[in-house]
Amino acid sequence: MLKTQSARRIGFVGIRSLSTGKSTLTEYLQDPNKLIVIPITSRESFVYFKHSPTLLNKQSALIRGENYVSDKCAKLWKRMLTSPKKINKKIVSMVQVFLDNIHWQETSLKTIPGENHLLKRIRGQNEQKVTAKQYLNLTTNNENTLEKIRMEPISVYYPGGSIIGRDKVEMQMTRLYENGIQNHKKYMWYCLLGVPLTLPLVLIPIIPNVPGFYLTYRAYCNWKAYMGAKHLKSMLRNKDTVLQFKQLEGYDSVVARGASMDNIVSFLKIDEMSSHLNEAQRQETNKL
Repeated sequence: MLKTQSARRIGFVGIRSLSTGKSTLTEYLQDPNKLIVIPITSRESFVYFKHSPTLLNKQSALIRGENYVSDKCAKLWKRMLTSPKKINKKIVSMVQVFLDNIHWQETSLKTIPGENHLLKRIRGQNEQKVTAKQYLNLTTNNENTLEKIRMEPISVYYPGGSIIGRDKVEMQMTRLYENGIQNHKKYMWYCLLGVPLTLPLVLIPIIPNVPGFYLTYRAYCNWKAYMGAKHLKSMLRNKDTVLQFKQLEGYDSVVARGASMDNIVSFLKIDEMSSHLNEAQRQETNKL
């Protein structure tokens, strides 16, 4: 992991942001596209990208295919979890051990969709939503158009106060994407190279090729994390992206009084991330 000093030397060159002070809980809840910073220890924070389903680029055949495969895999895993067969129970138990040890930073990056997965919101009286390719076509080699067409800002919500300041938030986000870009593409290829080695298991009809399925799944997860890291880098470095760092009112008080992660999740209304955040906190606490 990169040291704090190296992240500070970067100086966050290229980050375009607006200082807007605080945000109310109502404004936060109504925001359809946001980054949420959740402290898990005094030194580390989980970055969660929460977005409205209406912002997904449903025109993309790749994204539709990915969603189809993901749904099929989720249903298969659910059947394995509820299967009464002993061999399936053993497989689930074995795989769960590996899944529980996946580093929380990967989970954080996986919440950030690839840049092409989301529609970009264009500022104006009637908000337009365009794909990344359409936005590029509108702005490439046309400075006059670039001045007129601007994306809606993406808000970054954090506790502020004595908990974590904006500089530290930027430092942690930078470190997160740097680690992600450096590691996850490499891990993806390791997994893919391992898949052919499991093919002989296909010849044994009684035993499913669990290692092959697992390596394929891990390759996909690492690809998702890598794409998330690239998108996070783009948000922090791309001159067309404006990040609004906002202290969420009441958030610092919830964290400061030593609230459990479940209470923080409840305050932020992100129940879907409860198990992931508790696991992240467990991993970091075990390091202390």
